[in-house]
Parts: sequence; structure tokens; C-alpha cells
Amino acid sequence: MKKSSIILSLSGVLFSVALLGHADSVKAETSQPAIEVKQVKSSVDVGTWEEFKTAIKDVNVTDINLTADITLEATESITNLTKNIHGNGHTIDADLHQLYFTKADTVGLMEDVKIINTDIYGLLWSSHTANITYKNVDHSGRQMIYLPEGKLTLEGKVSSVSTTEEVFQGKELEVLPGATVNLEDTSGLSALSMGYAEGTLTVGKDASVTIKAEKTSILGGSKFAMVNEGTMEINSADQRGINLASGSTLELKDGSHLKIHTEDTVYESILVTSGNFFVRSGATIEAESNGNHSTIIAGKEITFENGSNYSITNHHAEGPVLGGYATTAHVTLDSPTGYNLWWVDRVEEADPQEVIAGPVKSSFNILGYTHAGIHTTNYSSTDPHFESSPFTNYGKIQGGSFVDDGIVVDAPVFNPVTDQDKTLSGTGTPGATVNAYVDGTLIGTGTVDSTGKWTITVKPQNEGTKIDVNQVIDGKESDKVSQVVTHEEKIDAPVFNVVNDKDKQLTGIGTPGATINAYVDGVLLGTGTVGDDGRWTITIEPQAEGTKIDVNQVINGKESEYVSQIVSHLDQTINFFKLGYWQNYGLVLEGSIDNGSLDLTNKDAVKKTLHLTAADGTEVGTFACANHDWYNNGVFNGYQAIVEDTVLAGLEPGEYKLSVTLEVGDFNETQDLNVGSAVRDNYAHIFTEIPETTVGSHTIAPLEKDGIGYLVVK
Repeated sequence: MKKSSIILSLSGVLFSVALLGHADSVKAETSQPAIEVKQVKSSVDVGTWEEFKTAIKDVNVTDINLTADITLEATESITNLTKNIHGNGHTIDADLHQLYFTKADTVGLMEDVKIINTDIYGLLWSSHTANITYKNVDHSGRQMIYLPEGKLTLEGKVSSVSTTEEVFQGKELEVLPGATVNLEDTSGLSALSMGYAEGTLTVGKDASVTIKAEKTSILGGSKFAMVNEGTMEINSADQRGINLASGSTLELKDGSHLKIHTEDTVYESILVTSGNFFVRSGATIEAESNGNHSTIIAGKEITFENGSNYSITNHHAEGPVLGGYATTAHVTLDSPTGYNLWWVDRVEEADPQEVIAGPVKSSFNILGYTHAGIHTTNYSSTDPHFESSPFTNYGKIQGGSFVDDGIVVDAPVFNPVTDQDKTLSGTGTPGATVNAYVDGTLIGTGTVDSTGKWTITVKPQNEGTKIDVNQVIDGKESDKVSQVVTHEEKIDAPVFNVVNDKDKQLTGIGTPGATINAYVDGVLLGTGTVGDDGRWTITIEPQAEGTKIDVNQVINGKESEYVSQIVSHLDQTINFFKLGYWQNYGLVLEGSIDNGSLDLTNKDAVKKTLHLTAADGTEVGTFACANHDWYNNGVFNGYQAIVEDTVLAGLEPGEYKLSVTLEVGDFNETQDLNVGSAVRDNYAHIFTEIPETTVGSHTIAPLEKDGIGYLVVK
């Protein structure tokens, strides 16, 4: 409803619509035909009103990205078929101006934005067929959006406080799965005004919708279809919570929850005129009203399926729970747990006046919606308790999970938890669902397997955190059991050096005394023990290139996480520094130099040489290396060289680069000494941690430059 006259000029056509000041007034409409336009996507960044206006009017721009807050200075029309506004957390102050689509079949998006000061059409709207999405939008103003011929989709977190008209006036509304929507209307009109024939309102799985209104929260037209698969909470201070016109259907699907409360002293909470109201198995409804009309009224079918859960309360002293209008409604009330029933004048009492044991199924026809005016016919029930006029005198009824069936679900066993644990575990009833909570917030869920065991994957919790766990069977919850998280020293994963397809050993670093286990595809490949020096070795058969090897270490029965290496094919020369230390005759350097294409199994055929070279390229020292198979049993890729004191004492001050040569037959390659990589056989002996030492009149110190080892003579 719009309370002013407007004159719009669209595509050169001038028209005027006078809008009346009452709840059923029709908003301005145009009759622009759909125009086939090939839209080319173009995106622009805007930070001022002038830039924003230009982008709105540019038919080649489809996506507008805000870089700053924007205040509208005029109402602007959108003549292209697509316009997406990405707020990036900024605010659009409508200042009572609008952005409206002038063509049919348009698509629009408002995303990640705060919208304030909208007029009675909202910011982005259309009177034509249009599909508009609000994603992560926080709105306040006179109305959120007017969309009489189109569809509004809500995604992410969307909120609105509308003060002068409805939050949404339109024909179709979809709340996407997982969305969180909070709507409040203080105008005295319907929060969702959808009084159009064959309109739809759908709420997806895991979505949460809260509506608060001074009058009716949801108003639907004839043949309206409302489907809830999420959680809805509706509060109306006056009139009805949900009011759907003739021939409509309201369906609560499996897993959904509708909680509705109305304060009006006359009207019902839910009215589906001459239509259907279905609560499917697995759905839950809690409905409360305060009027002398029945809490829930329909005119064709009112069905509570077996497995549905319902609690319907009318707090009026003469208010019944169910009614039929404007035609006779057929009622089915199925409950495996039975019914709890309160008489109309005693609903505030804690205990029901009548308890019907389950399972029970009743059905009847009902016409009328007041205590004195209701007539029921064709009554049948699996329980003979009721006479010919059932439910006319009841002001509260409960069925399904709201009725205690006497079955007690035992609490699960919950094993102790430490601050290193990434899973919770225990035992329970096979098939039960196990839920874990911290401060009432769900942190994980799992299912008890056929052996009675359950696990739940969680993030490690802090020491002292209280975790509560229960199990659920057929919707019935057990008591919670708890564990307080204790502190446990973490078992660090070992260092696992790289592996190639010629290696006969796995090597690395670990905690002295720990057991090291190596696996391929979960099968134990070998095991070893970390020595006092922190090194470990596991003898293996060479593994094929591409094999993934997993390694962990075990201390006092507790395992670390796994670390992995993928077996590589070593087809080039590569060297690594391993260890350096001083002796009274010079500096001892150990390491490896390897090439997967060479046969290094014959010790006498392998020659290695260490070189010391001055800055001008002059070689000042050459040192023969001893061959060793330390790092790969039977493969002589290891070397030990001694840089003699007699050579070092005679050097001039300066920097001297180290390099190593590998010779096998005709093969001869020299490489700079690699001291910067910990890729292979990292024994935690860092080259630059070799201590400075006095040799003759000089001080000798290590130096790393770009991963290459040098000796500095001072």
C-alpha cells in the first residue's frame, strides 16, 4: 500500500497511479513488455553518488562494487536486464529514493550491504516480473521491497525493520537453505503482504526465519502455497499470525519447526481458508493463540501425520484448538505417543485433564471456529474414549514428542577428553544420534555404529572446557553426560626426510626413545627407535616412485600425527650438508651427494672431493672425502671431509666458498655446498651454528649466503 500519488516516465510512456490509504490498496504498476537483450557482464567499482548513478544508468554495467558508503540523491531507473550491487560491507542511504527495474524478466542482487532510509517501495524493486536476491542484507526504513509480479530470494543473513509499510509486498518469496532471516514490521500492516493469487512462500532446510509484527505476520492470497522445511518463529501482537485466502495450502515438512504466537483476543493463529494444513512426519509445530476463535483453522484438510509433533494452545477461556472455515475440514490426528488434553477453561494448569495412551489415531469433520459454534461429524478413533463431539471442549492438545511415552533413553558413555583430541568417543545404543555441546552450542554430531561405538570429529577444545553429550533415539533425548577437557602434552610428529626410489632406508629426527612406525596404505612397512642423538633409521626395500609413506612416533602408547613423503625418482645430482664440528686437526664436514642415475654401491668406484675457493675464483684448498653409506645402507652417497687447520691458518682474511665434487667413472659434477635446505636428512645441525674457532692468528666462522656454505677468515 502506498499513500501518495506518483507519476513515472518509463521508456517514454507517461502514466499516473493514485494510491489509496488503506490496507488493500494496489501499488503502481506498468505494463512494459519483456525485451530480448543480450547482457554482457561488466563490473565497476564506485565510491561516490555520481559514480554510482552512472553505473546504475549504464546498460553495459551488470555488477556494481561499492568501495565506500553511498547516499542516493535521486530516484533512478534501471533499463538493463541485470543489475547486481555488491556492498562489500558498506551502507546505502536511500534517503527515500529508489532504484527500479523498468523491464520484465529482470534479475537483481543486493549483497553484503546495509540499507537505510528506504521509502514505501524499498531500494531495489520492480512492478514487472523480476527475480531479486537479497544476500547478507541489513535493512531499516519504510519498506524493504515491493515486488508484486516477481520473486524475492533471501540468502545468508537478512534482517529488516520496516516502519511505514510491509517488510515485503510481493507474490513469491523463497528463503534459501541455511539462511537466517529476522523481520520486524511496526507499521500496523502485514509483515509479509502476499495477497496475490497463486503466490508462494518457501523456507529451505536449516533456514531460520523470525517474524515479528504488530498485525498479521504472513498474509497470502487465494491458492497460496506455503512450505516450511526450516525453523520459523512468528509473533503477531494483533490479528493473525498466518492468514491464507481461499484454496491455499500450508505444509510443514519433515525436520521443520514452526513456533507461532498471537495476542489477539478474537482471531486465530493460523487461518487457511477453505484450504489445507499439513504437519508431516518429523515436523514440529507449537501454536499459541489468545482469541475465542480456534487456534488453527482450515477448510479442507487438517492433518497431523504419524511422527509429527504438536502442541496447540488457546489461552482464551472459551477458545478451542481446531476449527473449520469456510467449508468443512477433515481432521486427522495421529500420535504414536498418545494425546495430552486440557479443557478450554483449564489450559493454564500444568497437568492435562485427560491423557490418551498411544498409539492413537483419530479423525473427524469439523465446521465452525468458536466454542459454541463448532460442529463435528464422522468421528472415528482407535481409542473409544471420545464421544460424538470430540475436541470441541479442548483448549490445548499435545501429541508426538510433546507426550511422554514412558520410554527412557539411557545416556551414552563418554570417554575422557584431552586438549589434544580431535575426536570425542564413547559407546551408546546402536543407531542412536549422539550430540556434543559446549555451553549449549552444538559442536558436533555422530551416530552409534552396530558395535555400540561412536565418534564425533571436533576441533581440539581448551583445557577446562566442559563438553556435554547426549544420545537421541526416535526424537527422544537422553540426559546429558559430561567430560571436562584435561591437559595432555602433545606428541610431536617426527621429522621425516625425503625418500627416493633407490633408498633402502627411511631416516629422520624424533624424540629419543620413541618408536617410529612407517606405513604404506595403512600396512606397516617398518619400525625403528629414535636414538639418543635424536636420529632414527628404518631399513626397507626400495619403494616405487609415487608411493606415499606415512610415519608417526609413539611415546608411552600415545601416537603423534602422521607425516608423509612421496617417493621421488632421483635423476639429478643433489647434495645436502648434515653435520659440522671442530677437531684439533681441522673442521669436519659431513653430508651427502647423490644421483639416482648413478651406481653408488661400489665404494672404491665413488670419489668425492671438497673444495675451498676464494672470492676471485682461486681454489685455495682441495680435500679428499671419505665415502660412507650412513644414509642409505649399501649406497655410498655419504661423505666426510676435513678442512685442515694447516690450510686455514695460511689464508688471507675474506670469504671462501665451499663446494663438493662427485665422480663415478666418466661422471664428474661439482656443486656448491647446500647448507640452506632441510629437505633431506635434517639432523638439526645448522651450518651457521658451527662455532667460531681460532686457527693460528685467524678466527674462522661459518657463513650462509643464498643457501651456500662459506667460511669467513678474520
